[in-house]
Amino acid sequence: MTSNTQRTIGGITMVVLAAVLGTIPVLAQAPFNPDLYTINSNGEVITLAGFDLPEPPPRMGGGRTETTLLKSYLSFDYWSLRTRGVRDTVGNLHFAAELYEYSNPTSNLDRFVISPDGELLETHLDWAGVGGKAVVTDANGNNVYLRTVATASEHGCVDSANYIHLFSAPGNITYAKLDPAGNTVIDWTTIASGAGAWGGYVQPVVTNTDMLVATWYRSTEDICAVMSTDGGVTWSEIVVLVDRPTNEQTTMLKTVVDADDYVHLVYRSWNFDTSEERIYYTKLCPDWSTVCVGETVFRTSSTWYPSVSLDDAGNLHVSFGPRYQTGTTLVYTCLRGDLDLGGDPATDETLTLIPDQTFITDPDYVRYALNVPDENGTVHVIFEEGEYGRDTDKDLYYTRFACPGDLDADGDVDLSDLAILLSNYGTTSGANRFDGDFDGDGDVDLSDLATLLSVYGSNC
Repeated sequence: MTSNTQRTIGGITMVVLAAVLGTIPVLAQAPFNPDLYTINSNGEVITLAGFDLPEPPPRMGGGRTETTLLKSYLSFDYWSLRTRGVRDTVGNLHFAAELYEYSNPTSNLDRFVISPDGELLETHLDWAGVGGKAVVTDANGNNVYLRTVATASEHGCVDSANYIHLFSAPGNITYAKLDPAGNTVIDWTTIASGAGAWGGYVQPVVTNTDMLVATWYRSTEDICAVMSTDGGVTWSEIVVLVDRPTNEQTTMLKTVVDADDYVHLVYRSWNFDTSEERIYYTKLCPDWSTVCVGETVFRTSSTWYPSVSLDDAGNLHVSFGPRYQTGTTLVYTCLRGDLDLGGDPATDETLTLIPDQTFITDPDYVRYALNVPDENGTVHVIFEEGEYGRDTDKDLYYTRFACPGDLDADGDVDLSDLAILLSNYGTTSGANRFDGDFDGDGDVDLSDLATLLSVYGSNC
């Protein structure tokens, strides 16, 4: 180690060792080599590769942004606001609340456009969408569908040609298709009779080859699907994706497809015999029949309407309320999306990147936490606050996880965050905020290490 330089970053001076770069990958090995770094009794890194590090900065707050009130709804005449959200092809986040009320049965939305930095860019109140649907046309001219976390009368997706595909499940699965301008191409028609779809809930997706797939749970048990390869003109017979036990009630299915067309299923169950609630994860290969990861339980506790989204690295972000309509906390976890175990289930430790973390604690009731990650992996969330029911006051709030250095989202920057960054040091494929690519330049390098060390020891 012969090259020492002084570099000032974030108001502190740190020793940058050019020769250290060759030893950093070794730090990722378990157990760590104590000769490469040491920590003090407070768990703070004080030497790296034999060189003293500067004192960590004073502990600070505010890394995880405060909640922002988007809109208040006084005496709202419906059970919930039906939160919706999506990231557009420009990179902005669109969040919305559905305005349906018994006293005013409209399908319009209040829509809010937020930048990756958390800035409120636009507000569109009583917005009708494309063709009266929850679809926005972004600055690139692309249609994107705002998915909902809860039950709704319609669910949808948009293909690569900007055609809008709508699905509903009043027992059977029905389908309609709109052109990019919102005009009807195929009026509502039944595409799966005898589907036994329970609760009027269906999860549609479009693959990267523009295959349309509608997924649902049949009679609260099996997870089923029908598929179309000709733009919705013809549909397959019903296919069972996951054969579930008859003593469990399956609900709240979420289906997402990644950039390589692998299928990720997250769903909640309630056991008739034990009254135990669980959240499961299952991964299917692009052929929609081969199982990559078998049914894996990653939470055994009360859970209500999980929201599931994929980031650009293929990891799954899950947010939910832990109690039926009356919870005062909201929870977040992050799952690995790259596993292929040949059909075997994963252990919770293998599947889970970030364990369950409470990110909102509120004296009022909170629910329907819908999350959307941006291109750097920062997670943006909207949620509803207020008493559940009709003619009750409800508020729509926004927050995000944007704490530089807090890679495991546990609320502080410590040794575990350093270990994550060092294990990804020098990588360029799929680098994102949770890998340690804080500056968003596509790799995890010295500038990212400097960012983490400059906030080491801080609270979020």
